[in-house]
Amino acid sequence: MISSLFRRLAISLTTLLAVLILTFLLLHTIPGGPFDQERVLPPEIEQNLYEKYGLQRRGDENFWVWFGKDLKSYLSYLTRGQLGPSLKYRDRDVSEMMARAIPPSAQLALYSLVLATIGGFFLGLCSARRPNGWPDRLFSFMSSLSVSLPGFVKAVILVMIFSFWLVWLPPALWEGLSYRILPVITLSATPTAYFIQLTRSGLLTQLKQDFIRTARAKGVPERTVLLKHAFKNVAQPLLTVLGPTAAGLITGSFVVETIFAIPGLGRHFVTAIIDRDYFLVMGITLFYAAILIVLNWMVDVGYLWLDPRMRKGVNRG
Repeated sequence: MISSLFRRLAISLTTLLAVLILTFLLLHTIPGGPFDQERVLPPEIEQNLYEKYGLQRRGDENFWVWFGKDLKSYLSYLTRGQLGPSLKYRDRDVSEMMARAIPPSAQLALYSLVLATIGGFFLGLCSARRPNGWPDRLFSFMSSLSVSLPGFVKAVILVMIFSFWLVWLPPALWEGLSYRILPVITLSATPTAYFIQLTRSGLLTQLKQDFIRTARAKGVPERTVLLKHAFKNVAQPLLTVLGPTAAGLITGSFVVETIFAIPGLGRHFVTAIIDRDYFLVMGITLFYAAILIVLNWMVDVGYLWLDPRMRKGVNRG
C-alpha cells in the first residue's frame, strides 16, 4: 500500500515536470515577446525589462540555448517557492493574482459539478424508469442538443433569452446569486448530458439482471430496487467520469469566464496568452495540472472504497 502511494507520487511529480517543460517550450515557440507593444520600446528599455525579470532576449543564439536560459530562470523562482512576477501587470506577483482569481473559478466549477451530477442522475433515473416514454425522448433530445452545441453558442442563446428578451437575469459579471445562474447552466450543460446517458444506460443494463428480478419478485418497492440495488453497480462508472469531469469543469471554463466577464483563472489564462505573460501562464497551467492529478487520485481512492476487491489487490502490492 505504501509503496503504491510513493509510486503514484513519483509519477505525479514527473507529470508536473513534463507539463512545465512542454508549456514553457510552447510559449517560446509562439511569435512575439512578453514586452512587445503597439508602441515600440527603445532597445535599452526593452533590454532592461528582460534583465529585470531574469529572461533572455531572443537574439542570434541557438533556440535551445535561449529556451534553456529562460527555463533555468523560471525554475529558480519555483525553487524559492514563488511563481514569479507578472510580466504584464507590473509590480504584481502571480501567486497574488491567482489567489484572487481562484475563488470565482472554484465556485463556478463546484456549482456546475453539483448541478451536473444531481441533475444528470435524476434525469437519467427518470429516463430509465420508462424507456422510450416522453421523458426519455425529451431528455435524450436535450442531451444530444447540449453535446452538439459549443459552449459559446449555449452562452449566447441563454443570454439572449433570459437577459435580453425576458430580462430575468444579468448577462455578465460575478456579483450575486442571480449573476451565477447563466454561467453555471452553460458550463454544466454538457457534463449533465453525459451523466444522463451514463446513468440511463447503466440502470437499464442493471434492471435486466437476475438479482433485480429476484428483488422485485420478493415485493421490494421499485424505488428501493432502483436506488439501493441497481444504482450501487452504476456508481463505479459514474465515479470513473466524475474526476475527469470535475477537472474539465475547472480547466474548461475559459470561454464561459470570458463571455460572462468572470474574474477567474480562465479569463486570466486567455489574456495572459495574448499578452505573452509567461509566468502567469505557467502558474495557472501548473495549478490546473495539480488539480487534475489530485482529482484522479481521489477517483482511485473512491474505487478502493466502493470495491473491496481492489483494496485486497493494493494491499498485496
